[in-house]
Amino acid sequence: MNPARGGTADPRRARRRPPPATLALAAAVVLLAGACASGVPDSATDETAPLASRTAPAGPDPTPAQLVGLDADQLDRLLGTPDFTRADGPAQIRQYREAGCVLDVFLYSDSAGSYRVTHVDGRERVLSGGDAAPACVSSLIHTRRLRAAS
Repeated sequence: MNPARGGTADPRRARRRPPPATLALAAAVVLLAGACASGVPDSATDETAPLASRTAPAGPDPTPAQLVGLDADQLDRLLGTPDFTRADGPAQIRQYREAGCVLDVFLYSDSAGSYRVTHVDGRERVLSGGDAAPACVSSLIHTRRLRAAS
């Protein structure tokens, strides 16, 4: 009989509902399976690979002093897109940042209207009073160079 119509329910015929925890677990399994199925395609680019596993560009990394004289296009090919750019009259300041380091590159317009690097300044993001800036800048140049090459 139907209990909604005033009758008594037969306990043998009553539907048992699964506990809420079972429903939550089933939903989580379905969501995880969907995420796995849509994962990264086999043709993933090097952009998804960790920097350490990428192939390094040929030759040693340049020192900050060796950046002086490069034009804007050469700098872009070497270090990639700057994190900050500011134009100030004939000057352009580009800033490259990594976790613990900042590299400021100053470019000035030459007589042909092309920008060339005239000064480079690197520093730690947090001033520690030590002389870790050279190692920091070398690491930044290496990391940015790997990223730009991929």
